[in-house]
Order: sequence, then C-alpha cells, then structure tokens
Amino acid sequence: MGEMTGARPVGRDWTTLVDAAAALAVGAVFAARELPLVAQSGFTELVRDGQPLRPAAFACVAVAVAVALAALLPALPGWPVAAGGLALTFLTDLAVEGGVHLLPTSTPSPGLVLAAIAGAAGMGLALGAALLAVGQAARPGRRLVAAGLAAGLVLHPVGNALSYAVLPTTESDRVRPDAQLWLPIALTVAAAAVAWRRARPGRPARTGRFRPGPLLVVGAAAVLTLVGLTLRWWIVRQFQLSPDGLAGPRRERAVEAFGQASTVVLAVVVALVLLWYAYRVGRAVGARWVVLCAAAGPIALYGVPLSFTAAPGRAFLVTAVGVAALAAGAALARHAARLLPWDALGLLVAAVALPLAAPVVRAEMPSADTVRPLLTVLGLGLALGFGLAFAATASTGSAPTAPGFVPTTPDPTPPTPPAAPSVTRPDIGGRVALLVLGPAALVLSGQALAPVVARSQFDGPYQGPSLTVPVFAGVAALLLALLFGFDRAVDRLRQDLRAEAASPGRP
Repeated sequence: MGEMTGARPVGRDWTTLVDAAAALAVGAVFAARELPLVAQSGFTELVRDGQPLRPAAFACVAVAVAVALAALLPALPGWPVAAGGLALTFLTDLAVEGGVHLLPTSTPSPGLVLAAIAGAAGMGLALGAALLAVGQAARPGRRLVAAGLAAGLVLHPVGNALSYAVLPTTESDRVRPDAQLWLPIALTVAAAAVAWRRARPGRPARTGRFRPGPLLVVGAAAVLTLVGLTLRWWIVRQFQLSPDGLAGPRRERAVEAFGQASTVVLAVVVALVLLWYAYRVGRAVGARWVVLCAAAGPIALYGVPLSFTAAPGRAFLVTAVGVAALAAGAALARHAARLLPWDALGLLVAAVALPLAAPVVRAEMPSADTVRPLLTVLGLGLALGFGLAFAATASTGSAPTAPGFVPTTPDPTPPTPPAAPSVTRPDIGGRVALLVLGPAALVLSGQALAPVVARSQFDGPYQGPSLTVPVFAGVAALLLALLFGFDRAVDRLRQDLRAEAASPGRP
C-alpha cells in the first residue's frame, strides 16, 4: 500500500504521538509569535506620519514565502528541517537582547529589521516543514499529526498563559522570547530522532516530485499584497485632506469607507491567486483548504484573551472546548466528511464571536469576555481541525475525491486481477504543495485585513463593532458550502457514469 512498514501500520504506535506533540508545539509557537507580527502590520495608519510599509509588513511576507519553501523539499524529512527553522529563530532572539519587536511607533535599526525578517523566515520554514512531516506521515496516523498542528494554531493562548507561569522572564516582566522555543526545538529534535530510528534500513524513502509552483504563486501573492497596501496607503493620504488642508465629515466617511473596502478587495484578490493554484493541485479539496485559511487569518488576529492567573476556570473551559472541537473536526474529516461542510459551519461560529471583541460591546456586556473565547475556539477548532485533516488525507490527483470514498456499484464482469495493488501511490510533493498554500493564505489575508482589525479594537471613532471581517468570513463559509456541493455533484456524476458503464444492457 505504500504507507505501511512491516506488519504493523506506521502511525498507530507511540511514535505518532511524538510527531503529534512536535506538530502541536510548532503550531503553538508559530501562532504565538507570528500572529502578533501580522497584527502589527495593520497599525501603520493609526500612527501619525506612518509609513506605507513598515518592517512588520516585510516580515509577514517572509513568513508566507518561507512556509511555501517546504514544497521544494519533498525528499527531505520534515522534522529536521523544522528544527533548523526554529534554531534560526532561536539564534536571532539570542542576537537581539530582549527579542525582536517591530512596534509601529519606533524606528528599528537595519540590524534589528534583518533579525526580525530572519526570525520570521525561520518560523515560517518550521511551520512549512511541519506540514511536510504531516504529508510524509503514514495515512493511519496522519490525521492525528494534522490535528496536533491545528491544535497548536488554535490553542496557542493556552501556551502563552502557561509560559508566563513556568518560563523565565525579563526585567520588564516579559517572557524571554528564546525561552518559548526550548520545548518546540526539543520536541522536533525528538521527532526527527524517532523518524530516523523508525526508518528501516535498505527501504527506499518515499519522496515526492519537486514542485516550484507553490513558491512562485505565494511569492506573487506576497508582492501583490505589498503593492496593494502601498497603493491603498497612498490613496488614503492623498484624499484624507482637501486641497485647503481641511477634512470635513463627508470626506472622512468617504476615506473610511474606501479604507475598509480596499482591504477586503486586496484580501479577496490575494486569496483568488492562491485559490487558482490550489484548485489546480487539489481541485475542490485544495480550494476549500485555501478559502478556509484565508477566512481564518483575520479571525485569528482578534486573539483569545486568556490568563491562568486572572481566571483559571475560564482558561480551563476554553481549553476543554477547543480540544473537543479539534477532536470533533478531525473525527468528522474521517467519518462524516461527505455529510455536511463542517469547515463552513466552524467559520460561521467563529464569525459570530468577532463583534464581541469591540470595546463598546465588552463595556456593556461583561459576559462577552467569556462567550467570545468559547465561540472563537469552538469555531476555529472545528474548522481548522476538520480542514487540515481533510486536506492532509485527500488525494492530490487530477480529480481528488473525499477520503475513504469507494464506489459501491457492483461490476457484473470483474476485470482481470491486476499484477500490482490498485491503490495509487501517494504523491507527497503534491500533498505538501497543497498544504502549504493554506498558511500562506492565512498570513497574507490576515495582513491585508490587519488595518480593519486594528481599528476595530480601539476606543474613539472606531469603537463600534466592525462587521467587515464577519461578513468576509460569512462569504467564505458560503463559498465553502458551494464547493462542498460541487464536489458532491461531481462524485455523484462519476458514480452514475460508472454504473452506466457497468450496466449489463449497455451495448
């Protein structure tokens, strides 16, 4: 079958738990470090005399491109590459005392900018390599490793809260940035050692075809994001004031409306570029994965306020709900993927929680501080848990079908038994090329909509709850439902054609 080693299936023993733990650690540290970086890129216009592209914007682009680098490495084992990416970030943290911080109100030195970009690239490479390890895992345990990675991305606030309790802090009462990487590096090294020991001597490694397409497409989408943000900033600056230097209410409303709409247009255009290539690689499955991540990016920027010291009961409740949602998503990807579009349902639940993040809503509804984290982890857990497990186990051929789909129509004239197994050998390169497009869409769409997220979480003229991101997520959920229906219709048509071809009365 191409995914078994000896008599016992690879992935059903304790070694898969090591892979899942390493994936969880990589996902958690990536989300904890890079999502705030993406959010910082949206603070430019909130600062007087802000620049169109500050270092945070280039660091975000480096993250997306570094994730796509994994598609060039299908012949390499994933966990050693992930450990190398984390080590690069660790070295940049050691080189810069106190860690790398690209605040919009400061002007960092060129050395600090280079360190920030190098550290961001290391984190992106680590996540891409974790996806490479997911693609290389045997099918019986691949869902578990994928679920571990999704759990890290969704439940990273839990790791942050724990880190403040157990890790050493700096003089400013902040956790040392390099200390956050100790456990992920140890787990990825352990997973690499386990994978090396698990490999049987003399057995040829299952490699994938070299695919430069994801890197080129993600690079083009990243450049498009930078160009779009620069053009948007220039137009806003040009029309913010009238020729006489005044700004009336009508002009302010017009500029505000353009600022909101332009971010959505940019996010949609970038997502469409990645969606086009994802459909070529994985058809409806690939398209659903990219749409899901493009909608989850701006949602994840709102964050989940969590503190074990202030409210341990709430933290435990959020953790329990998130773990249950992630487990349910992975299980549904295996047993009920063709029943309902679970990724769309998860997005809708997470979108409902977004207006509760507005300061005016939190002031009038104290319960929002508890309801919003629960809805966020429930929705994102279900959506990403299902989406990543579904994309990791789906076929990557010219017309992939849902995992586990087998035609049930009997053939009255069975063909001659083939000499080799009828199951197609999986293309690891194609699977990884599909998986890396999701995080790239998450980072770039989050960067495009970061100005909207930044404005919606501050008091003042923007204190009202913004519906831009919830509507964006709702439209993405509708598109996911349509892709689900399209995939079902194609499968049904394929079954009818096979039944017609196998009919005894067919001439």
